[in-house]
Amino acid sequence: MRISAATSHNLAPVRQALANYTVRHGDTLASIAKQLGVNRQALIAANPQIRNHNLIYPGDTIEVPQGAKAGAPAAAANEPVTAGSTSAGGKFDYNRIDGVQGNPNVTPAFISEVEAMAGRLGTKPEYLMAVMSFETGGSFSPGQANSAGSGATGLIQFMPNTASELGTSTSALARMSSVDQLQYVEKYFMQRAGANNGNLSTLEGVYTSVLYGSPKSDPNSTLWSSGSTEYRWNSGLDKNGDGRITAGEAAGAVRGRVDGNIDEGGTAISGNRSGNPSGNGPVDTTGANPAGIHNVVRGDTLWDIAIGNGIRPSSLIAANTQFKNPDLIFPGQKVHLPGISASGTSTTSTTGTSTTGTSASGSSSATTGALAGGVLGIAQSFLGRNASDLKRSGDLPMDAWVPNNVNCANFVTAALQKAGLINWHDNTVSGAASRLKADGWKVVPASQAKAGDVCILNYGGHIELVAGNNNGDIKLIGSNNINPDGSQQVSYSNPYGGAWYLTPA
Repeated sequence: MRISAATSHNLAPVRQALANYTVRHGDTLASIAKQLGVNRQALIAANPQIRNHNLIYPGDTIEVPQGAKAGAPAAAANEPVTAGSTSAGGKFDYNRIDGVQGNPNVTPAFISEVEAMAGRLGTKPEYLMAVMSFETGGSFSPGQANSAGSGATGLIQFMPNTASELGTSTSALARMSSVDQLQYVEKYFMQRAGANNGNLSTLEGVYTSVLYGSPKSDPNSTLWSSGSTEYRWNSGLDKNGDGRITAGEAAGAVRGRVDGNIDEGGTAISGNRSGNPSGNGPVDTTGANPAGIHNVVRGDTLWDIAIGNGIRPSSLIAANTQFKNPDLIFPGQKVHLPGISASGTSTTSTTGTSTTGTSASGSSSATTGALAGGVLGIAQSFLGRNASDLKRSGDLPMDAWVPNNVNCANFVTAALQKAGLINWHDNTVSGAASRLKADGWKVVPASQAKAGDVCILNYGGHIELVAGNNNGDIKLIGSNNINPDGSQQVSYSNPYGGAWYLTPA
């Protein structure tokens, strides 16, 4: 494919600026142009003081030109402006994506392989291109190093342990050409999202596979909620301040790398694109919702429904064979809740525990019951307990002197000790990981992580236990900084920040 200049950008003359715009965190020139309804090239022309169009900083002042795009009506400030042109055959004009035009890393061979990969995965090549633009800052360099020093490298910022899972290393990735590295980009998406199953049918699905570690194709899907460590790290993404970060909000930064609406036109997605891609049959939206039945609402997952009703996720899946793909459920569908009677109470029991669960000391804890035995059952019995209390109680062999805001390794190694899986204790993440490896624990990919395994996350700065893995949708349990004062409490969470996994030999 030939990459030509976007010659359709006929700019209106730059007139006297209507106003100034102050750059905010997460802004790009493309996102500012979309927000204000002006052409990105006109915005660049009005601001010659910006030497590098991919680098602007919070607090910078941007001159806003009065002229909208030639030949197009002025858009309202909150409406995206379609820009650029489509190439022959109706394909997306990749020059609309920051960093593409004139980039020696974006060769015709590179574009051709991205398009072929998109076809195999069941997504749009422009989605992959936009994510790689965002992750590399527009360089598309296979050796692009993470500016924060996390060790991440390359087109989608592979973490060292992620590279190891894929059978390579970050140093090897950095020595590859951009075309050669694409095979590992594809391998990553295949491992985390699968192919032609609808998971990568939106920009949100593609980007959350990189950011979150698993695909969330629905823009309204919640990634992190207020009070979690992950939310605090990414709070700048909560654009509407509603206390949750959605897939759509996270992907907004990627959309800012594109001039115009990336979802309009472009390449059609191959594979299963029916209105009901899971093949689960017609959606039943009629009738009341009796006890023992859950009506799916937007944002639901089978995992969340199971946890919320004190049911093992595997049992819930087994009781709902109408779902051909448990990862794809739709609003209005009905989920059968095994063990829930017509009165709405549980008809099953667990050995030695009630459905509300008990802590190791026999006192009630706010849990949904011990959903698994061994180390996971031990960890779940302490859900809702503050680390400060847990250290003093003697219920776990935790060191009491550890500060209340850094007990993740203290908790995990204590739970492993109590389960009889280790005979030592360590209060550091790096120390715990090293000693587990010395004991024969093996690094496994996310697809093979199982309940009770150990997860190292936050770029090596945090450790938790795997609470479950529903086809790549991994839930964790550990001591997390969710209290208002920054201290820790045992809670569920999700993997983030280059997560990797250890399993007993």
